Amino acid sequence: MKIALLLLSIGGALVTGVPSTKKGVCMSPAGYTCTDPEQFNNLAWYYDWSMKPVHEKIYCTNTLPGSERVPMKKSMQWAYMTIPSGSKYLLGFNEVNHKTQANMKPQEAAYYWARLEKAAKKANVIGLVSPSAAYCGGGPTKCITTTAIEWYDAFFQICSNCRIDHIATHHFSCDPDETMAYLAELYEKYTKPIWLTEFACPSSDYTTVAAYMNGVLPLLEEAPYVFRYAWYSTRNTNPNLYIPPINSLLEEGGTGLTTLGQIYDSYQP
Repeated sequence: MKIALLLLSIGGALVTGVPSTKKGVCMSPAGYTCTDPEQFNNLAWYYDWSMKPVHEKIYCTNTLPGSERVPMKKSMQWAYMTIPSGSKYLLGFNEVNHKTQANMKPQEAAYYWARLEKAAKKANVIGLVSPSAAYCGGGPTKCITTTAIEWYDAFFQICSNCRIDHIATHHFSCDPDETMAYLAELYEKYTKPIWLTEFACPSSDYTTVAAYMNGVLPLLEEAPYVFRYAWYSTRNTNPNLYIPPINSLLEEGGTGLTTLGQIYDSYQP
């Protein structure tokens, strides 16, 4: 029988248990250094919004030790379509309903999905993960749809015979119950295992962010419909973004984990 003791606090977390098979990170290309990956030692997986690994783009050799990298086809730009050898999963287009991201109507995504299916089959990918959609504020000038479900409904209607093994989404909240209610609604509607490929707390207050992290991680682990999750992100130095820099897991301009990063990396269910 597994015995796990979890002590959660605003300042940190003390955990005994087994490593999570779900926990990952969004490895931010912004401010990336060759020593970033080796700061983590307790992650199951990671991604970096790219087919080609970010460390190769800047000629680094370090990767996340003991962690699986999952490639992503971020948008419908097809200049680079090679799935890295040995990849088990492939993530689809990123934030399709946001015009500043993949910016794809459901019809466009369905049309281009056939290319991803073909590439995934050729590479023997065992799990093809849907495009990610997320809440989008700002109206039609910034958004294709306001809610993720609006976009998914149209996409799955058009792409009813497409191969989609899992569904990806993002959620930003400081309320763990709100995050879980959204994910439960998504699963009940589409009955596909969920990858929460971006989540964080849109607050500049460390106490609020740490409380959210401490509260939501056990819930994500307990939920059978959550296949994987990844905190957003490893490093953010732009105070003007929706997710403030206090959510970063890596120190600005340094090589160590932030206090929040230590909580996240050490967490075990």
